Amino acid sequence: MWDATDHKRLTTAPDSYSVATKELEEAVGCLMRFLEEKRIWVEQDMRKAESSVSLEQDEKIQNALKMLDIVDTALLKSYMVAGGPQVGALLRNVNYCNLEETESLLIKHKVCDRIFPSSQPWLVLNDSTIANISFMYSL
Repeated sequence: MWDATDHKRLTTAPDSYSVATKELEEAVGCLMRFLEEKRIWVEQDMRKAESSVSLEQDEKIQNALKMLDIVDTALLKSYMVAGGPQVGALLRNVNYCNLEETESLLIKHKVCDRIFPSSQPWLVLNDSTIANISFMYSL
């Protein structure tokens, strides 16, 4: 059975986010590519399961959401290690990152203002999705 300690154990990252060697840089790059592909596969499986209503499909959806939580949170941490612009791209779009861990990482590494400018109104939706309110009103 899945519990909070499993999530913490699977998504906890070291305190240091600097790439020290070429090998580590390459490993993080491979991990990011794997996680990006895994994310696509799991989302596709979840969409297929959403198309039919049954108890078995509901369980598949719940398992997919748990997997997406782990994949997106690990992907976020990988992007932070790499130091690229992908952090903002991941968080500005629909994602399944663990909200508490994401908030903690962004505050710890002081990147909130770069990703979510305070000059724009933001809203947290469904405990994990952050939306730009001015964009929503422009639709």
